[in-house]
Amino acid sequence: LISLLAVPLAVASQWKWPDTYKDHMRCLNFCHLNGSPRCNANCTCIPRPDFNNGIYGVCFDTTIPLPGHYLNLSCSHGYATQLKYPDKVPV
Repeated sequence: LISLLAVPLAVASQWKWPDTYKDHMRCLNFCHLNGSPRCNANCTCIPRPDFNNGIYGVCFDTTIPLPGHYLNLSCSHGYATQLKYPDKVPV
């Protein structure tokens, strides 16, 4: 059982974020909007635009613009317009 839990943790720790996310490194982490894991203090879990269920997200610092790469993961699902902070969307 312990080895089954260690595999996802090892994969998550090896994730390389694109360079366009560098301003958000203080917050970057995968999150779950309805539970654990949650974001660090002063970070917000933003739903992933490429998942239909809207409960999985990534933690961001919402005082700076969100990476355009993240918002464009899948525009066909329409989540980019449902973000909590539409004023932070890059032009």
